[in-house]
Amino acid sequence: LDDRVPMPMYRGNNVVKMSDVTKESTAALVKDMTDWMFNNLGPDGRMVYLYEPSREEEPPNKNNMIRQWMGTIAMTRAGKRAGDPGLIKRAGDNIRYNLSKFYFDQTITTDKGDTVYGRIEFQNRAKLGAMALACLALIEHPERKAWAKEEQALRTSIRSLLKPNGRFAVFFKP
Repeated sequence: LDDRVPMPMYRGNNVVKMSDVTKESTAALVKDMTDWMFNNLGPDGRMVYLYEPSREEEPPNKNNMIRQWMGTIAMTRAGKRAGDPGLIKRAGDNIRYNLSKFYFDQTITTDKGDTVYGRIEFQNRAKLGAMALACLALIEHPERKAWAKEEQALRTSIRSLLKPNGRFAVFFKP
């Protein structure tokens, strides 16, 4: 046998000693995580959700709107934190892409007038969490005003899911 020592792992990751957590190592981790996110953002603003290296492909029809919009928020925050207009622009590209592919709205007319409901939909499902995170992504981005219509429609849909007892329904669709 060789003289290698087993390395403790937790969920497939190296265990980091507390003594290794420093201001410098934390800054390096933030930089690496930021680079990773933006390196997985295509020129059109599409974020790769899942990639299978053994097959060298993205599996078809695999995506998660909650995670996508969390990534969008993280990119905007990283751009703001770094003071980097280029990163903020790329986060905006991601918002535009996501809205173009996953945002849908519907106008309902009643005797009180028209109400526009917006939803984030993937595979015929629209989840509260995805709509809430999309709305937050729009609110936090410096170009917020460009998406005022979508923000308002998402807010309307989110409010419509609030039940009288204070709980939320978790699906707008189905």
